[in-house]
Amino acid sequence: MWTNNDIKPKWLGKFFSLLSEEEKKRIQAVAIEMWELYIKAVREYLPNAWVVFDQSNVVKEYSKVIDSVRISEFKASDKEH
Repeated sequence: MWTNNDIKPKWLGKFFSLLSEEEKKRIQAVAIEMWELYIKAVREYLPNAWVVFDQSNVVKEYSKVIDSVRISEFKASDKEH
């Protein structure tokens, strides 16, 4: 496990440089935030690893979509009446 509060791209490269090629190959899954920079880095440095998102992040993103659809449907129905 490795964490860093500084989310700048330079830290992703520094983290992956700490691992040997053999260690990188053995990593099966990586739990990360749903941030495109993290996703791209994991896919670049660990192409065989699964990307796993925290359930709370997934629920949060789906909630945004559901709210957007709900609001659109409400506005559309309001125009019909």
